[in-house]
Amino acid sequence: MEPNRIILVLTVLVIVTCLCWNALAKTVTGVGVHQFGVSITENQSCEIAKQKAEADAIRNAFGETVGSTDWQMCDDNNCDYSFFSWIEQQDPNFHLNLKINNTIFKEGEHLKIHIKPSTKMYVYVFNWANGDGFYKLYDGKISDKITLPTTDKYAYVARLLDAKESKEFILVVGSKKPLHFIDTYKTETLLEILQQHRIQGALIQKINFKIIL
Repeated sequence: MEPNRIILVLTVLVIVTCLCWNALAKTVTGVGVHQFGVSITENQSCEIAKQKAEADAIRNAFGETVGSTDWQMCDDNNCDYSFFSWIEQQDPNFHLNLKINNTIFKEGEHLKIHIKPSTKMYVYVFNWANGDGFYKLYDGKISDKITLPTTDKYAYVARLLDAKESKEFILVVGSKKPLHFIDTYKTETLLEILQQHRIQGALIQKINFKIIL
């Protein structure tokens, strides 16, 4: 049986405040489509369709320089619903490259994170793991490429706790001004905070990896 489909059409008043402090307002229409079935409820699918419709409306208003990032994260083997979306306004002069030394790690292997900024920026690095939320690995101001950990005195070690594998990711936040993060966050809490920082111009990148026995 094919899953049901939610089709949502929204008419949205879009207001963007520019650097010159002028407010631009447009009334536009956006369309969002999402399926629901066994793994996701109708209400959850409707919320995703709403977010996609809002993103589509903003793209229609301001063009392809505005994009949308959608994340869906699995908290367990059943991939419980955990969805987040935000709007991106890209600055070509403010970006970073993110790499890790592997995408599949055996338990006990060391993970290294390579970050290359386009300019000076404040950088905050988090690890997300199934059921654990976010844990901050690093924060600091950088002006050139770095490899984390920055010293051989310690390492980021891939660990499994009573599981055969763990699907995780590294998340990096880059900002022109200092931000204030604590060491640990529940998933939904940090994602809400990041949405506000992204609206104010912060960079947010993630890269997935897996830990196996």
